[in-house]
Amino acid sequence: QSWLLGTSRGRSDVLPIGMSLQEMERQLIEATLEHYGGHRERTARALGIGVRTLANKLRSYGYPPRATFPERPAACAR
Repeated sequence: QSWLLGTSRGRSDVLPIGMSLQEMERQLIEATLEHYGGHRERTARALGIGVRTLANKLRSYGYPPRATFPERPAACAR
């Protein structure tokens, strides 16, 4: 099926098979935050989580409390 093979129309991002749930969550959070121009409240609302939860997750990824997004933490740069 097209969605399984990653050939669905309108999909620009396909997650690789075998990626951990934690890494998928991180990529989704970062992509959503980038989409909303770093606006944490809108990002949290779009993801269905609280702003504090989002802040805690970003802190666990190494982002400073109010980092300008999409600046990645130095230790986590890819």
